[in-house]
Amino acid sequence: MATVREYIAAKLKRYYIDITDAELDGMLADSGLNGDDTYATILSKPVKQALVSFIPELFLAPESISQGDFTIKRSQAGLKEYYAILCADLGIGTVSKSTPKIVDKSYKW
Repeated sequence: MATVREYIAAKLKRYYIDITDAELDGMLADSGLNGDDTYATILSKPVKQALVSFIPELFLAPESISQGDFTIKRSQAGLKEYYAILCADLGIGTVSKSTPKIVDKSYKW
């Protein structure tokens, strides 16, 4: 059985996010979780709350990084959907805000 630490790291790894030990320790401490505990159903809600508190920070990271001919791109769409699912499971609203859409209405003038 996986530990809480391994479970959280594996969940984020699915979205190509490598979390550092310091970040993971901070997330666990902020959530009152012990990373060495074996993950069990009873810990499902606190672990989801820890992920929900951490994921919005990841939306601030750039989606692509380029240097010369080398480019790394990461789509945030899957992570945003996972975040929305977690928030729905916990019965809370998301903190991500959509960008306002500007609609051309000049044809009405």
